[in-house]
Amino acid sequence: MKKEVIIVFLLFLAILSINKTNAIGISPSSLEYNFVPNNKQECDFLIINNVKNEELNNLEVMIIVEGDLSEHINLEKTNAILPPNQWTPIKCELEIPNYLRPGPNEISIIVREISSSVGIVGTIAGVKMPITIRVPYPGKYLEGTIEIPTVELGETVEFRVNVVSRGDQKIDNVYTLIEIYDNNKNKITEIVSDSKSINPGGRLDLFSYWNTEKASAGIYEARAKIYYDGNILELSDTFKVGDFIVDILDISYKPIKVGETAKFDVGLKSYWNVDIENVYSDLEIYKDGNKIGQSKSSFIKLTKWGIGNLTLFWDTVGQEKGNYEGKFIIHYGDKTIEQTKEFKIKGKSFLEGNTTLAFLILVVVLLVVLTIFNIFILRKKNEKK
Repeated sequence: MKKEVIIVFLLFLAILSINKTNAIGISPSSLEYNFVPNNKQECDFLIINNVKNEELNNLEVMIIVEGDLSEHINLEKTNAILPPNQWTPIKCELEIPNYLRPGPNEISIIVREISSSVGIVGTIAGVKMPITIRVPYPGKYLEGTIEIPTVELGETVEFRVNVVSRGDQKIDNVYTLIEIYDNNKNKITEIVSDSKSINPGGRLDLFSYWNTEKASAGIYEARAKIYYDGNILELSDTFKVGDFIVDILDISYKPIKVGETAKFDVGLKSYWNVDIENVYSDLEIYKDGNKIGQSKSSFIKLTKWGIGNLTLFWDTVGQEKGNYEGKFIIHYGDKTIEQTKEFKIKGKSFLEGNTTLAFLILVVVLLVVLTIFNIFILRKKNEKK
């Protein structure tokens, strides 16, 4: 019993921790500084008590510093009372030492609520603001990101490569070579940006452009190689070239028997950059080249670049077993696409639809089993005599 009580209590504290964590906010979410030996930087921040309307209470918090450089942070206060829905400023000073290892060095300022729930004093998980001090790497060193928008077919794609120099030497010549691959990993083309220079700690954008007039709608991959003074940084990302196109991915159905209602599922894929409303399908049924039936699905919305499903039903009452053909006509906007699908209607088995006969056969089988069992019992008795 005690074990169960402890488990319930721990779960209660965990739920309380989640709720309270969301009640504390911090701004800015992070800070970053370039390394300057023996320099002081202000790292002031704001914290807020985001209580709900029905909980207009003050919140007591503690402010702590974590990380290898925690002794280099000076806080105005390490405890605070936060009034409801008000930002409280906290003074902070960062003393940058004479030496740090190359690369990012991080310190974390954490704000936690001081809880006295259920008579137990403790701390609840809080919010964190990382402070990063970036120390240049020796020589020439680049970091970068690539941004590629989704465009419509026929538009020009703008590739934006943002690079930042993290080394301690100037880079005289930096440019990008971007290789474009289709969804089947076939290389389509390559494009080159202009060449630029960049100072230590500097940032710049390198732009390249590709016209999609001769392309097809789909998902592409851009592999960027950033060349800088004999070094290479490689980045990659995917992007989409959209067109007002809907493809049929597949048409599926379960085995169909005479007299049953057939169900067809049509999987669709959109290559358009916005949602497509009122997508539906007509179904025409043919046997031996003659149209013998039809059906229509309900309307659906295909989300941008999304996958959807249309369901159609057709009653086979009055039809014979054999091979049939269904023509599925998908309507979207002012366009249509078609696909045919052959299917078979099977005849019912000997017992299907004849419950009386099936019952009689079952009775006969049971009688035979009982007879064999009785004969076996009689033989056992005779053997004992």
